[in-house]
Amino acid sequence: MREPRQQPFLLISLSTDAENTWPAAPIGASPICLGRPEAHAAGPDFIDLRLESVSREHARIWREEHGYVLENWNGRYGIGLFERELRPGQRHELRHGYVFRVPALAEHVRVMFVANSRETQLWPLYLEPALQKAFVFGAQVELTPQAFALLRYLYERRNQLCPYDQIIDSLWPGMRARGVVEKGRNLDVLLTTLRRALATASGGFTFMQTVRGEGIRLVV
Repeated sequence: MREPRQQPFLLISLSTDAENTWPAAPIGASPICLGRPEAHAAGPDFIDLRLESVSREHARIWREEHGYVLENWNGRYGIGLFERELRPGQRHELRHGYVFRVPALAEHVRVMFVANSRETQLWPLYLEPALQKAFVFGAQVELTPQAFALLRYLYERRNQLCPYDQIIDSLWPGMRARGVVEKGRNLDVLLTTLRRALATASGGFTFMQTVRGEGIRLVV
């Protein structure tokens, strides 16, 4: 198992673009804000969630003595956390793996909180290549050998953009040049299978970012 990140971070995806997970957003010492910031407020501590239904100053996360806290800062349409809806001014403790929705509407931004490194915590995604096994939060994900090979390729190059053609050449060596493998069929079908398996295991996150026309990046 690889060494996990030492700093807490957020994983984010849009309900309207569920196949893509944004690059991890680290949480530093200062409170991190989520909303639609004005130009003068934009920066590393203010994440633009890009939906019109998100308030300018929707949510804040910060560290307290015993852990992290999520607050509805000024979010008109609330924050969905499990069966609860946090209204403006309400707060809730965040724990490793908690997923919340901004706003609490059908169209929303899905956010996962991943805490910092502790021996007892289970990390979102890791592989045991020798055993041909993949795990999401400690639970094994059932994958076909080809889907595992694709995930392993991305995992070994995580946070790097993996061009489609290079993925094809790795999974089907020498066949692309002969026209036997077409990205539009083989790779796309395999990516769909892998995304579905990861999203089902994680509660909606694929851990992958698609750069249209270029390739795929694994973001954890």
